[in-house]
Amino acid sequence: MPYNEGKKKGFVGALKGTMKGISGLFFKPFCGGFDFVAKTAEGIKNTVTFLDDKPSNTRMRRIRSFYGID
Repeated sequence: MPYNEGKKKGFVGALKGTMKGISGLFFKPFCGGFDFVAKTAEGIKNTVTFLDDKPSNTRMRRIRSFYGID
C-alpha cells in the first residue's frame, strides 16, 4: 500500500499508505474474531431451530396404481 500511495501522492501518500497498513494490522484480527463469534452463534441458532420445522404429512404426488397380478 505505501508504494502505491507513494506513486500517486509522493511522501504524504506513502505516509498515508503506511498508516493504512498499520491500522489493518490491528483491525483485521479484531474483525476476524468478531466474525468468529458471530458465525458460531449463527451456527448454534441454526442447529437449535433445525428441528422446529414439522414434516408435512401430505403427499407430494399420487400413489402409483399397479395393474395385473401384482
